[in-house]
Amino acid sequence: MFDDTHQSRVDTSLEGNPTAGRVKDIDLKFVFRRNHTGDKDRDGNPLIYAFKGMNNYKIVPMYRKMFLTRAKLIVEGMKDDLKPDYVMPVPSSNGFGEEFGRCVSDWIEVPFLQPSFLSKKTIQDILDEEQQKKRKISNKRTLKKYNTQMATWKGMEAGQHVSMKELDKKIRPFFNPLTVSGAMPNIAGKNILVTDDLMSSGTSIWSAAELVRGGGAVVDTSVCFLSGL
Repeated sequence: MFDDTHQSRVDTSLEGNPTAGRVKDIDLKFVFRRNHTGDKDRDGNPLIYAFKGMNNYKIVPMYRKMFLTRAKLIVEGMKDDLKPDYVMPVPSSNGFGEEFGRCVSDWIEVPFLQPSFLSKKTIQDILDEEQQKKRKISNKRTLKKYNTQMATWKGMEAGQHVSMKELDKKIRPFFNPLTVSGAMPNIAGKNILVTDDLMSSGTSIWSAAELVRGGGAVVDTSVCFLSGL
């Protein structure tokens, strides 16, 4: 529920938000800040689970509206610092990612760019790429995590889409989870604001940014609904 009397797990206050971060050369702006009052290793939060309808979490419409109304105020406060030509969400199998992107588009009054020309790679795509790379990993613990993940993928349906949030954070940066799967729109020279629902390792944000940069676009900022930990 929405409760301004405490900010456990997620700080939704106007005073404490937005916060900022960085993934490589991309500035990150977080609407709500996750904090360490919960399990610090938990990749997710009951709030985002509820918005996505995952893990048996739900949110009643009244509280959902209250969270989005607060988010709107915070994003509108960033408006003078955001000067994109388009807002584009990271492709997601869950509808909330696109919903948040459309909200940001409306709140800062910038056109929405549907990422239909991008898609998640399949497990087979990743396996084929890794076979070609013949990756060398010196850290033994990281190598063990990598090999375990490779074995897990080999035992799964080859056409299944890769979910980065199911991967150990230590090995996520090894993989580029997205690919261009359709005609790239005319975005050369345009500034694209990439949005995402939850910041974890930043791999998906970086992957989406690199693909649209390949089409000549500029990506220097991303807005996330929830911060990392």
